[in-house]
Amino acid sequence: MDASGSGAPQTRALFDHLPDDVLLTILVYTIARETQFLIDNHSCYMIEKIEEVELDEGNPLITQFVGICRSLVYPSQRPHVDDWVLINTINKRFRGVGRQAFFQGKSFIMDSKLPLEIQAGRVPFLKESILRSIALENIKDVTLTFEGERTGTPVVFLALPKRIEPFTNLRRLTCLIGQQDWAAPGLIAIPNSWTKRLVDIGVSPDTKIRLMVTNEVMMLLGPIGTILELKARILKRAKEMKNE
Repeated sequence: MDASGSGAPQTRALFDHLPDDVLLTILVYTIARETQFLIDNHSCYMIEKIEEVELDEGNPLITQFVGICRSLVYPSQRPHVDDWVLINTINKRFRGVGRQAFFQGKSFIMDSKLPLEIQAGRVPFLKESILRSIALENIKDVTLTFEGERTGTPVVFLALPKRIEPFTNLRRLTCLIGQQDWAAPGLIAIPNSWTKRLVDIGVSPDTKIRLMVTNEVMMLLGPIGTILELKARILKRAKEMKNE
């Protein structure tokens, strides 16, 4: 770019000539990050505040406001805020394709109760129906955290198909059961052969499942698996009766 800044319009003109599918692919890879996007009330509230203003990179007041919001999120979330600002600043077409890319390209982590809260429009930043639809249709990689007194019961596993149902194109699902942090010690990966039971009770076979549990939950997988197998047989029989 030269000193006059003429490189920016030239770059935008180049993007304007790309087909939507090519632009989407480029943006998906561009905004992928090593850190996961944390969906919680704090992080999403800050982006909601940014969403409420008309972004204009030439307006110093808007730039200052965005900087304040950015400073208030967790440090790991600031690159995601920067990505959101970028895709909403250039032009209308870039914004439309960029929002799809934002949700397709990032890995999201959230409490297990939040997918249904998002669907109901009760999560900041995702309350508006159009944006919520874009998110639910394009999110492909989700980590759900489960923590509390019920994590060692079959309820967690039986409810999983319903919990992830809002994500209509989910391809990768990771569950942290008993801990909320990847870095927490003691999490054990459940063998893939066991996770097939989740497909049998309603999780899409197109979704790659990874379950990480504490040692306490691991010790209960035998009886939990038996209950899931029973549920799968009930569902199968109900389907057979419906087709008779």
